[in-house]
Amino acid sequence: MWPSPASRGNPADSERIGATFLSGLSLSGAEVRVDLGSPNPMAVLFLTSSCHGCMPVWSALRSISGLRNSCGLRSRFGLRNRSGPSQRRRLVAIVPDPATENAGVLRSLTPDWLDVVMSSSAWLEMCPGPAPWLIAADGLRITYSGPAPSSPRKLRRLLRS
Repeated sequence: MWPSPASRGNPADSERIGATFLSGLSLSGAEVRVDLGSPNPMAVLFLTSSCHGCMPVWSALRSISGLRNSCGLRSRFGLRNRSGPSQRRRLVAIVPDPATENAGVLRSLTPDWLDVVMSSSAWLEMCPGPAPWLIAADGLRITYSGPAPSSPRKLRRLLRS
């Protein structure tokens, strides 16, 4: 479902890798899994709390209000859903492990509706480009793999497409 390094940037020629789940920690420290095997549209943002190019993306995400994200994060407490109008495409942000990232700083950057997974192994498994990077898929077909948009309008359009 997700591109290999050789196919990065060319969704039409993307290869599939074996990962159907990404595992990591939520910002509260709970273990979570993201189901990548879903036939539903999904977008995965690769961000950090310190990269200069990521700051406009975090800002754009915070400026988008009224979204509900049900991206299939599972913890021992079950499926997480948020209130508000629904978007068509599920979105999850992947950031490096807590050894590299500060959860408190990330909480200050993250809007309430966005699920964040701290997982350096996800970076290795998904093979994104440099942060901020976005991979979007409709079921098994990659529709975009490239720099993440930093415009609220473009992000909203992506989530509703």
